[in-house]
Amino acid sequence: ITFEASEVTCLDLTRIADDEGEDGRKEVQSTMTRRKLSIGESKKPNQEVVCLTCFSLGFCYAIHNVVHVFEKESNYKFQKKTVVTIPVTLYDRDLYKIANVAINQAQDTVMVSCAHSQIYIGQLFVPESLTINHLEFRTLGEPLHIAKIISLAVCMWKPIVVTISTDKTVRVWNYSTGRVELVKRYLVNITVIALHPTGIFLALGFSDQMRLMEIFLNDLKSVKEYNFPKCHVAVFSHRGHMLAVSFGNTIQIVSVFSFDVIQTLKSHNGKILSLVWCYDDIHFLSAGEDGAIYEWNAITGERINEVVQKEIQYRSLAVTNDLSAVYAITNTGVLREICKSEIVRETKIPDLPPLTCLTLARSDLVMFISSESGHIFNVQLPFMETGGGTCTNYRFFSSSITCMRITNDDALLVIGAEDGTLAIWEILNNEGKKAHVDIELGKCVDVLIPREELLDRLGAIESLEQRMGQQADEYEFQLKRKDEDYTKQITQIHTEYREIIEDLKEKNRKLEADHIEEINIITASIAELKFEHQKALTQLETDFHQKIIVEYEKTSQVKKQMETMKDDYEVKLRKTAGHLQDTVQSLETDFRKQLDERQTLIKLLLKDAEEKGLEFREHSDQVMTENEKKTTRRKIKHEQQIGNKWRGEAGVLSKKYNLMNKSNKKLKAEIETVTEEHERLKETIQQLEIKIQEMESTIGMKDSIIRDRDHQIADFKNQLQEKDSIQAAQEEKLRELNAQIEPRDEEIRSRKDRIVSMEVEMQALQQKNRKLEHQLKGLKDKYSGNEILLKAQLTRSQTLQAKLFRISADISRASDIIQEPQKLKELVKKLLDKYTKDFDPSQLPPLEDSRDKPQDRVERTLRLSARVKKPKETDEAKKLLRENIELIKNLENLRKELNE
Repeated sequence: ITFEASEVTCLDLTRIADDEGEDGRKEVQSTMTRRKLSIGESKKPNQEVVCLTCFSLGFCYAIHNVVHVFEKESNYKFQKKTVVTIPVTLYDRDLYKIANVAINQAQDTVMVSCAHSQIYIGQLFVPESLTINHLEFRTLGEPLHIAKIISLAVCMWKPIVVTISTDKTVRVWNYSTGRVELVKRYLVNITVIALHPTGIFLALGFSDQMRLMEIFLNDLKSVKEYNFPKCHVAVFSHRGHMLAVSFGNTIQIVSVFSFDVIQTLKSHNGKILSLVWCYDDIHFLSAGEDGAIYEWNAITGERINEVVQKEIQYRSLAVTNDLSAVYAITNTGVLREICKSEIVRETKIPDLPPLTCLTLARSDLVMFISSESGHIFNVQLPFMETGGGTCTNYRFFSSSITCMRITNDDALLVIGAEDGTLAIWEILNNEGKKAHVDIELGKCVDVLIPREELLDRLGAIESLEQRMGQQADEYEFQLKRKDEDYTKQITQIHTEYREIIEDLKEKNRKLEADHIEEINIITASIAELKFEHQKALTQLETDFHQKIIVEYEKTSQVKKQMETMKDDYEVKLRKTAGHLQDTVQSLETDFRKQLDERQTLIKLLLKDAEEKGLEFREHSDQVMTENEKKTTRRKIKHEQQIGNKWRGEAGVLSKKYNLMNKSNKKLKAEIETVTEEHERLKETIQQLEIKIQEMESTIGMKDSIIRDRDHQIADFKNQLQEKDSIQAAQEEKLRELNAQIEPRDEEIRSRKDRIVSMEVEMQALQQKNRKLEHQLKGLKDKYSGNEILLKAQLTRSQTLQAKLFRISADISRASDIIQEPQKLKELVKKLLDKYTKDFDPSQLPPLEDSRDKPQDRVERTLRLSARVKKPKETDEAKKLLRENIELIKNLENLRKELNE
C-alpha cells in the first residue's frame, strides 16, 4: 500500500525475522498510519518530497512550503508531532517552495530557505503536547525585496526610508530601529517614488498613472490620481509644497496642497533621467538622455541656463545650497562641475565605469558616486583649484547600484542595488562637514489614522473591557467548578493508584510465596533421592559382606578336614609301628608309597584349596567390581536422566532468559526515556513552583497535591526499581522452573503500560493546571485594576457626600433669613459661586427632569440623609430636618415664581 507523505502521521518499523533473507538483508515490516481527511477537504495533488533531514530526536522532510516533523518514540517507531508552514502572503505560491532545511544544535528550531531571497525559522517541537501542532514559519530578520530596487526616498521629519522594487512592493524602513514598518504590494508595476519631507505623503508612479498617497499605520491610501503614465523621476521640493514629475520628455509641476498642475515644461528630446530642486524651491534642474542639462524657474516656467552635449547621458545631478555649482555624472565615467552654463571642471573616475547615482550632503562637503559594477566612490570636496578631486573606492555590492541617498542629518548613506539589497552605511570622519540640523528634526514618530477607524477601535476597546468585566465573574465561577472537578479527579487518581499498588504488592507476595514453596518441594525431592541412594549403597555393602563370610567359612572347613585326615594318618602309623616288624620294610615301602601318594594327594588338595581360595578371591573381587559397576551404572544412568532432564529445562529456560533479556533491554530503554522525560518535567515543575508560591492559599493546596503526586511518582519509580531487581534475582532462579512466568510478566508489562498512560494523563492535567493558573493571574490583574477604580469611586462618593453635607448645612443657615429675600438672594449667589467653580453646566440633566416635585425632593433628601453615617438622632436633629424640608418647599415655590 502506498500513502502520500503529507498524510502519514505515524511510522512504525518492527523486526519480524532475525535471519537474513535471500538478498542478505533482514526483513523489516513497516506500518504507516494515514490521516483521515476532514469533511469538505479535498485531496491535494501529489507533490515531491524534498530535503529529508535526520537528527537524533527524529527526522523531517519538506513538501513544497510545508515541513513535516516526526519525533522518535523508540528505535523503530516515529510519530508526527509538528507541521510547519511558510505562509503564502505577497508573492506567487511557487516562490515559497522550500529548497534547503537545517536543524540547530539544540534541536528545537528548524531553518529553511525557499525560491526567493528570504530565510525562515520555526519551532521544531511543542513541549508537553500530545497532538499534531500546526505552526507557521516566521522570517529571520525583516522581509526583504526579492528583486531589483528601483528607487528610494529619505524623509526629513522621520527616520524612515521608502523603497520600491520590481517585485511590485512598497516598503517603509525605519533605520533607527532596523525594522520594516509597512509592506504594500500592488498588481501593476511601480516606476518611481517620492517622499514628502513630513513623511505623511508620498507620490507613487505606476505604468498608467501617478498617485499622491497618505501613509497610514498599516496601509497606503490614494488621495489624488494624475494621468502621468510611466513616470521616471518624481521629487518633492524642500518645503514640500510642490512636486516635480517627469514622464517621457515632459516635466509637470504640481501643487501639493491644491492638487493643481502649475507648470508643464518641454525642452528635452529624450527621456529625463534626473530632477533636482534648488534650496530656494524656485529653481530646479533637469538632465536627460539627450545630453542636455536645463535650469528652470518653477514659478514662471522660464528656462534660465542650459548645457548641451550630444551622445552623452547625464544620469544624475546635484546642486549646492548657494547655486554656485552643479555636479553631474555621465555614462562614460566622468564627473563634471557646471557653473552658469559652463563646464568648469571635469573629473574622471578610475577605470571610467558607467556611473549611475550621485548624492551630495546638505553641507556641500560630502559627495558619493556609484557605478554599474557595484563600486562606491567618495569624492573629496572642495575641489583643488589646479584640477579635479581625489576619489576613494568602496567595494561592497556584486551588482549595479540603482539608487543612493544621504539622510537629512548627513550621518547615513542609504544604497539600493539591482539584486534587491538595501544597505545603510554610517558616514565616519565627517567632523566639520555636517550642516546644522535642529535637534528635534528627524525624531517625529506620529502616524496618520482615519477618524472612523480610530472611533471603531475605541469602541471595540470599550466593548472588550465591558465583556472582560462580564467574563471575569463567569470565569471565577468556572474556575471554582474546575477546581472542584480537579480535586475530584485527583482523589480518584490517588485511589486508583493506591488500589493498583496494593494489587501489585499482593501479587508480589503471592509470587514470593509460590517461589518459596517450589524451592522447598525441590529441596525435599533432592533429599529423598539422596536418602534412597544411601540406603541402596548400604544394602549392597551388607550383601557383599555376607557373601565374603560364607566363602571364608567354606575355606576354614576344608582346612579343618585336612588337619583331621593328617592326624588320622599319624595315629594309624603309630599303631602299626608295634606290629609286625617283619613286614616293616614292606609296610614301610608300602606306607611310604601310600605316604607319598597321600602327600601328593595332600599337595594336590592344598593346591586345589589354594586355587579355590584364589578363585574365591577372584570371584569376590569380580562380585565387588560388578556390584560397584552396577551401582556406578545406576548412578550414571540416574545422573544422565537427571542431567538430560536438567539440560532440556536449562535449554528452555536459557531461551526464555534470552527472550526476557531482549524484552528487559527494550523495557530499560523505554524506562530510561520515561525517566529522562520525568526529570525534565521535574525541572519544569520546580521552576513553576517558585512562581506558584506567590499565589493564594487555594493554589498552595494544589501545589501540595502536585508535590504529593511527585513523591508518589518517585515512590512508584523506587518500587519499579525494586521490582526490577527482584525480577533480575528471580530470573537467575527461574532456570529451574517451568514456563508459568511468561503470562505473569505480560501482566506486569500491561500494568507498567497502564502506569505510563496514567503519567501521560498526569502531564496533561499539569498542563491544564498551568493554563488555568495563567488565566487566573490575568484575571487577578484585572481584578486589582477594577479594585483601584472602585476605591477611586468610593473616595469620590465620600467627597461628594461631604460636599452634600456642607450644602445641607448652608441651606439650614439660609433658612434663618428666609423672610429676607434680598439677603437670601445674596446668600444664594455666594453659595452658587462657592459650589459651582469647577461645575460644568453641560453635565446638568434637562430642565424637565430637574423640576421634580417637592415631595420627590423630600424623599430624596430623606434617602440621602439615611445613607450618611450620623450619630443617634436627637430632638434637635429632627427639628433641623423639618426646617430643611420646609426650606426646600419654600425654595421650590421661589423657583417657580422666578421661572414665571
